[in-house]
Amino acid sequence: MMQLNKKGVTLVELLIYLGLASIMLVILSELFVSILNESVETQNYSAVQTDGRYILARLRYSINNADSITTPLNLGETSNTLELDGGKYRFYLADNKFYLYSRDDVGSPSYLMSNLDTKITDLVFSQQGNVGGKPVVSIAFTASSGEVGTTQHETQTFVGAGGLR
Repeated sequence: MMQLNKKGVTLVELLIYLGLASIMLVILSELFVSILNESVETQNYSAVQTDGRYILARLRYSINNADSITTPLNLGETSNTLELDGGKYRFYLADNKFYLYSRDDVGSPSYLMSNLDTKITDLVFSQQGNVGGKPVVSIAFTASSGEVGTTQHETQTFVGAGGLR
């Protein structure tokens, strides 16, 4: 009897291997894409949280250490700009970015206080307090990051207050 040396792969075996490899590739690709999407969502959430908290902390610090509030001047008055110490410091929005203008510094520059990828909108300062008492400024703004209409878009409204000491 003659023995045949069968080395190689049949067409059916090759198709089964290719099918299994294709299924594994699709599953791994989907997993990779979902991990990337989660990463972007996490980065946007982190950017919004970091900028929002930093802006609130910086505003509270500046208000607490100011000698006077120039704008908004009167109780109940609202403004989208906050001026302290006779205009020496001014916080404002331009192109959905949050800025601090400081007349103390050489050349009186404006400093970008928010991340380039974070949009700040709906900024409102309102003077609160009691007649004859120390003024308190309430602060409200919305921070957002990511493309609107996608699952990666993150938006949060921040509210706080600071008063003269």
